[in-house]
Amino acid sequence: MLSLILGHHPRSFSLPASSLLLFSKPRRETPSPKLRTLIGHTSPEIFAAFPRGMSLTAYQAIGTGFEGVFSRRAVTPEQKERILSLIEFFAPVLQSTRPGQGASDVLSIARREFSHFTPSQQALLLFLRAVASRTPLLILDEPSQGMDEAVWEMCKEFLSKEWRENPDQAVVVVSHYDDEVCPAIVCGWSTL
Repeated sequence: MLSLILGHHPRSFSLPASSLLLFSKPRRETPSPKLRTLIGHTSPEIFAAFPRGMSLTAYQAIGTGFEGVFSRRAVTPEQKERILSLIEFFAPVLQSTRPGQGASDVLSIARREFSHFTPSQQALLLFLRAVASRTPLLILDEPSQGMDEAVWEMCKEFLSKEWRENPDQAVVVVSHYDDEVCPAIVCGWSTL
């Protein structure tokens, strides 16, 4: 189902137009690059596939979420402000744990290479990538996988705040654990 929604499955283009509507339009009428800007997505597969050898900074990694791609993109002033506010909110858990890494202020964190963060911090950065643009649809596929418990607790706090501010956002949570679905329940959303 997620492959069809995300446009990764070849059948998402071959199904009858009335069988798969996304954002009130047949899937085949929405180009994949446009679809990626409408859906925020995080998953263990994205964590595994995200490039670590491109010298992307934390700032650039989060910024890739605005277009749903894995490469550097220019961001608008509003997008820059959003990225920095996300880093600021999560700064306590994004600080360097490596000796000699230097300062841990927001700009220092933003400039640090994605590959220099711990796996838990990388999972958080990819979560931030998914939520950065406040898309109409957010897909959280096993969102806490690879995160330390304290990091996931901050994510849940953040999601509750975001969903109060953006109640029209549709969210799909795929999980084996109630803990991952819990933020949706707290906000009064129904679960399947």
